[in-house]
Amino acid sequence: MEQALEHFFSELHWGLLGLVIALSLGVLGKAADWLVDEAVALSEKSGIPKVVIGATVVSLGTTMPEAAVSVFAAIQEVRASRWATPSVRSSATPVSSSDSPA
Repeated sequence: MEQALEHFFSELHWGLLGLVIALSLGVLGKAADWLVDEAVALSEKSGIPKVVIGATVVSLGTTMPEAAVSVFAAIQEVRASRWATPSVRSSATPVSSSDSPA
């Protein structure tokens, strides 16, 4: 898959590649705007404070890339997967006093 994408994009003219990047950034920005609007609507409909909804969205937004790296590394059986997994676990799991190093 990576080789196919690399071959496809290496054959594109730089102007067309710039257009693809610009469109991708535009779609990403619109999707982020839509996510925020829907989170606010969820907060208003459910009565959950906006701070709680916002903190949940931020925590998912920071954890999902790390989780994706872990999943892809595990699928590809890369040794680096053992390095990515603890970072997700540690950022999503509260540390108790027994877990902290002496």
